[in-house]
Amino acid sequence: MRKLFAIACALACLPADASPLIDEAELWMHDHIVLTMTPPGNWGVGVDPQLNRAIHMARENCRIMSGTKSSVDGCGAYLSNIRAGWSLGIRCGDRHTIIVADRDLAQAEQRAVAREREIREKYDPQAPACARVVTVTPGGFIIREAQGPAVAAD
Repeated sequence: MRKLFAIACALACLPADASPLIDEAELWMHDHIVLTMTPPGNWGVGVDPQLNRAIHMARENCRIMSGTKSSVDGCGAYLSNIRAGWSLGIRCGDRHTIIVADRDLAQAEQRAVAREREIREKYDPQAPACARVVTVTPGGFIIREAQGPAVAAD
């Protein structure tokens, strides 16, 4: 119940278009938000004013999730970085990882749909259904997604 309340609070504080109202000149004042995913689907998030520390934190959190201490665990194989924006981590079965980040949630979702379409058209027509695994809000709040289709492919 607390988790649902926290999610509702995080989303209710955003404007109607789901993009934070931040002037481009003020972006430097916001932390880097790094999302990383391994090919098997483990993920980690790091939030820090310094990019190198945010990447390190994301990789360490991913390693904790994967239960390994190896430097070849795949954490950091795929990652995104953004300030004051949305990050989406999507898995298509056990075959494809899609990570997108954008200041606008709708744009991030459109980019994910475009990438899924590209995977199916150019590389893997039989790719399994894609599902969003994790969403990170512009403030660094992590929303673990229920399993199911992430976004509908047109």
